[in-house]
Formats: sequence, structure tokens, C-alpha cells
Amino acid sequence: MENFSLDKTVKCEENETSLSNVHCQTDYSTTIGHYNTCAVVGNSGVLLGSRCGAEIDSKDYVIRIDIPPVRGYEKDVGRRTSMTVLNLSAPKRLQRFARLKNLTQGVESHLRNIGGTALVTDKRSRRRMMSLARKYHLPFSWYTVKGSLRRGINPIASRIANRKMGGNPTTGLVTVLMATAFCDHPYLYGFFPFQKDAKNTSIPYHYYPGDYMYIKPIKQNEGGRHNMAREYNFFRDLHKQGVLKMHVGPCEEKCTASVAMTTTEVVSCRQEDKDVGLHTTQPSRGLMTFIICAIMLTALCILQAVIWRGSLYTRQVPPYQIGNRSTVSFMVNRKMGVARLRRPSLHVGSLAPNSNSQVPPYQIGNRSTAAFIANRKMGVARLRRPKLHFGSLAPDLAWKFRPEAMAKVRTSTMKLHPDVHLRLYKVGTQYKKDNCNVNRHISDVHCQTDYNTTVSHYNTCAVVGNSGVLLESRCGAEIDSKDYVIRIDIPPVRGYEKDVGRRTSMTVLNLSTPKRLQRSARLKNRTQDVYESRLRNIGGTALVMDKKARHTMMSLAKKYHLPFSLYTVKGSLRRGINPIASKLAKRKMVGNPTTGLVTVLMATTFCDHPHLYGFFPFQKDAKNTPIPYHYYPGDYIKPIKQNDGGHHHMKREYDFFRKLHKQGVLKMHVGSCEDKFITQS
Repeated sequence: MENFSLDKTVKCEENETSLSNVHCQTDYSTTIGHYNTCAVVGNSGVLLGSRCGAEIDSKDYVIRIDIPPVRGYEKDVGRRTSMTVLNLSAPKRLQRFARLKNLTQGVESHLRNIGGTALVTDKRSRRRMMSLARKYHLPFSWYTVKGSLRRGINPIASRIANRKMGGNPTTGLVTVLMATAFCDHPYLYGFFPFQKDAKNTSIPYHYYPGDYMYIKPIKQNEGGRHNMAREYNFFRDLHKQGVLKMHVGPCEEKCTASVAMTTTEVVSCRQEDKDVGLHTTQPSRGLMTFIICAIMLTALCILQAVIWRGSLYTRQVPPYQIGNRSTVSFMVNRKMGVARLRRPSLHVGSLAPNSNSQVPPYQIGNRSTAAFIANRKMGVARLRRPKLHFGSLAPDLAWKFRPEAMAKVRTSTMKLHPDVHLRLYKVGTQYKKDNCNVNRHISDVHCQTDYNTTVSHYNTCAVVGNSGVLLESRCGAEIDSKDYVIRIDIPPVRGYEKDVGRRTSMTVLNLSTPKRLQRSARLKNRTQDVYESRLRNIGGTALVMDKKARHTMMSLAKKYHLPFSLYTVKGSLRRGINPIASKLAKRKMVGNPTTGLVTVLMATTFCDHPHLYGFFPFQKDAKNTPIPYHYYPGDYIKPIKQNDGGHHHMKREYDFFRKLHKQGVLKMHVGSCEDKFITQS
């Protein structure tokens, strides 16, 4: 190998991690010596929850592959990095990533974490990596292979394994064979190429979510060019022969005492994994007794609550017969100007709409016959409704997030990422510190996120629809706890905070909403302009719309003196949505796609864990209880009709969302969030 060392040194005193002087001198040395113990750390998801970090850091030399993240995973993968081996695609990804406008996703921080250590690349990638190192002002000890990184690997492995090693050798195989040349005791961590263990438990391809998703999603053994199963058996043979030691599964279960590595001895674990497989421990009898008692106590509390609630609703009163306001009993607080409807006593068998009333309950298109709580100062109209039952319409309760399923979805939806699909137009002063000072109920981290001019990558996102199913759902606190909150068509949040939350990070508009805003701004009676207060509530956040509506929204923002980050689609807002959804659903998605479908698919590109609230397109639940189209009343422009003209295929889209929920790509929330909390507890 040839060494290309940059003219910079890294002092051990400047290192933030707590490393010994011996390990620090080893990691930042410009030469590769001969070591007693080495840790070769792969990137398999089997490392998650393994608690192998301390054991990895105790080795004399730590080798990693393809610049993985270590911050946030120290307990599982350790802190130290002495050498990093890159494949051919990693430098290309880094170079393309450095050209993106949004540089908040941490690949630069990953490079800075290993600054001053050794990098091993193919000679074709030397110029790319050296230019990146100079761009970020980072020192490295550069090693390039004199020939090709993978040339001659298969003949060596075939000779050792006594069988032909076909396929393109992985970077892991190259790294392990190279480590045997200067390490007396190599230890392998995170080398498990299978998607499931012996009990069909899913295992992600990488232990990290994938910081290169902006460029191209990483597929597991794309094209089948690697023979990973044969390489894994090759490593197991070396493990059996005593050449190296493989660690698969939790390190704490393998060792009853701490693993101490010195230059003269190697303390082995008491439990030897001869088969090198995943093992699960059986819970103790005391733990099982505690779980059974907790379940029985919870069931007893729920039964008592149901009996108590049933004793309250014994009167046979038709529910919500509110067509004539003169016959409805309500409380009037003249000081606050609030007309609040009293909730009638309900009966389980009488939840169907009243057949004698000419106006169906919750029909809020005609404001003269709708029952609502009106706060004229805040412009709030709240509907009350009985508890809903969803039956077979509800998503599956047994849910688990699956990163590999999300990676497959991102392969198709990555073209919808804001950096690729949207164009930014700034209006006014984009970030106001006084917004965070005024909104005391929002944390500093969430406030900085909501009023940021760029769309970053987030762990959890809440995509909030406008269905009336949100009324009395008590999901507000759960929605506000997410890292990023996306809403549709500028809905009101004041007066509905307990059900829909307070925060708004992004709002996606359909084609008709800007026209409604423009007509509402021209009304002479300013109390009828319900959108002005809604726009002021989300001032400084991101607005996504079709490019045809850009001039309308910019004129409204200037009229109301509001700052926004306006994002317009480079093409059309709905163009290309149906083909993407059809590919994911494996069935043809017909009709005009809704703005909700566009928003959900776009959210999968920059959210690792999307959560859906308020997506329920049906007018009745499983027991014929009516559900309003929106959780808020309409405006004074034109009544909003549910799926006017039938150009949306909402039922098929709802089934599509349920399928993604079942696959573990996203999580749907339908019904009360408090009920789900009680059930889960």
C-alpha cells in the first residue's frame, strides 16, 4: 500500500472521547503496526442492543467499514476507530452528498469523528477522498491499494476454505483477510448477512438508518453479486479453527465478567458460541408472575370503567338531534361569547343517526343548521360526538417498525424528496427568535425545527390529516412530541390543541386552497376571514404548493406581513404519484391522488418513523355513528363536500395506508390515543 498522509496532526488531548493514551496513540498513528487484539466491526443490524461497545473499545486496534456512524450507538459499536476500509461506491456517495444543498445529515460529522485515523481505499478513489478531506480540512493517513482492492481475494479465500469462493468479494471479506496479516487475535463483530434469525425475528441490513438515503437507498446485496452466505460460513470455519473469534448476539450474555484484553493474555468468555447463532434468554418466573398480575389488574380497571360508564348512559335520548337550535339545550357564557352544547346521555344501541331529522348529524356544510361551539373571537367551532367503533376498518394493533421495509419504499419515493422535488422561495424574515419566546409551550429544539428554512432528516414525523375522527381523540400531546409535524390545507389548531396539537412545521396545500384564501381575503366583513388567523399561527414555517399557486401565496404573505419558506413543486404536485403508489401497492391506483397521499409519500423520504393521524375517509364508523368530513367547520366561501365529484379514490388510498402500516413502514393512528395507551399498558 501507498501512504498519502496530509500535513496535519491530531493531538490526543483534543480528542473528545475518553480513550487511554495507548489507544489514542494507536488510533492516530501514521503507520500500521502489529497488534495482539483487533476488532473488525461490520455494519449489520445484529449489533443493535448487543452492548458490545466496551468490548470493542478494549481491543488494541479497531477496524470499521464504509464510515458508519458511532455517535448515538456507543453502547453497541464502541467509540474508537483506528482504520476504515472503503468500498468503491462509498467515495462516490460522499462526493455526491457534499454537493447537496442540505448538509445537515451527518456524513460530514462522521468524517470529522475519524479525522486523523487511517483510511484504506482503492487507488481510483484517492483523488475523490483527498479533495473531500481538503474541503472539510481534515487530516488522514491515506492508504491506497497498489492494484485493485478486491483483486486476488477469491483465490486466497478459496485456498483457505478448500472450496471455490464465487461472486464478487465483499469489503468485509477483504478487511478480515487483511486484519489476519497484522493481528494475532482478530475479533469479528456485526457480521451477520441474514434478514431473520432462527426464530424469524427481522434484522435490519445496517444498524443505522442510512445517512446516504438522499443519494440512493442501499439495498441488501443488490443484484446478488455478493455470495454473503458462503462468506459467512467461511468466517465460521475460521472461528471453528481458532483463527479468529466471531461475536453474534449480545456480548453481555456471552461474558459473565468484564472482558479484559492485555498484551500477554486474552480472557475468554465462559459461554462459547460454537454454532455462532443468535440466542434468546427465557424470562424468569418472577418476571412472568409480575406481567400476568399487571395484565389482570389492567383488565379489572377497564371492566370497572366500562360498568361505571354504562351506568351513566341509561336514558333513551336520541343522540345529537340538533337540527332545530331552539330545542337544543346549551349553556351560554355571555362574557366569553361561547355557546356550548350539553352532551346527551347515550345508549349503545341508539348510536345511529336520527331518521326524523332532516339534517344528518355532523353535516356542517350549512352553518345555519350545524351544531357547534362558536368562539367568535377565536373563530373556533367544536363538534362533540360519542365514542367511535372502527371494527375491521381499524389498522392492525400488532405493529412493529421495519427498517428494511422503509428502505424498499424509499427506493421508489426518493424522487419526491424536498431537495429533489421542491424549489425554495423565501418570503420575509424567515426565522424569528421572538416566535420561540412567545411559544413557551414548545421546546427550544422543536421551535428551531418548526421555524427552520430547510427541510432536514428526522427520526419521527406526524402527518396530520383533517378528518373528523380526530375530535375528542386526545392525540395533541402525542403529535407535538414528534420531531416534525406536517399538516394539510391550513387547518385551525387553536381550540383543538388537545386533539390535534399546537405545532406546525410544514403545511401542504392543494390547488383549491390558495383560491379560497384569496377570495376570503377580499371579504368586507373581516370577521368572516377565517384564514388570516390560521396563517398567522403558522407564520415562519414551510408551505408546500403547486407552482401555479406561488404568486397567490406570496401576495397573501406580503399583505398580512408574514414570513414563510415557500416550496413549489418543480413539476405538478400530483404528477407521478399514482405510478409510485401503484408500484408500492402492487395494484393500480386510479383516480386523482389526494393531497394526503402526496404528503405521506413525500414524508417517507425524510422521516424514519412517520405517524399518521386523522386519515379516515368514511362518513360512519362500524356502528353507523356519523363522522364529519373535517374536524372543523367550513369557511364562508363555499361549503366543502366530501370527495366532490368522486374524482378521489379515498377508500383505495386508505387501504394502501393500512398496507404500509402492516408492513411496518409507517404507523396509523385511528381513534382515541388515550385508549391505545391504556391498551398498550
